[in-house]
Amino acid sequence: MISQSDDKTRHRMAHSESGFTLIEMLAVIVILAAAAMIAMPAIIRKPDHLILRDTVQQIRQMLLLARSTAVTQNAETVFVIDLKEHRFGLQDRRTGEIPETMSVTFKVAQPEHRNASRGGIRFFPDGSSTGGELTFALNGKTARLCVHWLVGRPIEAESC
Repeated sequence: MISQSDDKTRHRMAHSESGFTLIEMLAVIVILAAAAMIAMPAIIRKPDHLILRDTVQQIRQMLLLARSTAVTQNAETVFVIDLKEHRFGLQDRRTGEIPETMSVTFKVAQPEHRNASRGGIRFFPDGSSTGGELTFALNGKTARLCVHWLVGRPIEAESC
């Protein structure tokens, strides 16, 4: 016959063997934290197509701003792109950045072509422009912005 004290001892032993110790829990947390730190850069890094799309949209917005500034202020406004400095903006102000891994080429009117790495598109008070073409490439993906000289609006297109 089993005594009541033996039954309590067995119950305590069975109860104390189930579950995890604090050390085991901490070890699991440390392993999970290390795995998260290793995986984080791959998760956080933007895919190339999003980097390309975002850069093209930023430049398109800056071109639209240049056009609207010329119209509203009744004064010529120049959008400038500087490939050496990886920057773009309006007449050297309100600048944005071009990722260094991105390749950009441009075709602009001769008077706005400063040198091999710097050029611009001039917008006039009537909304027209000198026109131009910007081509962006990043790891095999490409995009093109065309600014028609007559209407001055930037559009994404396969060819200009």
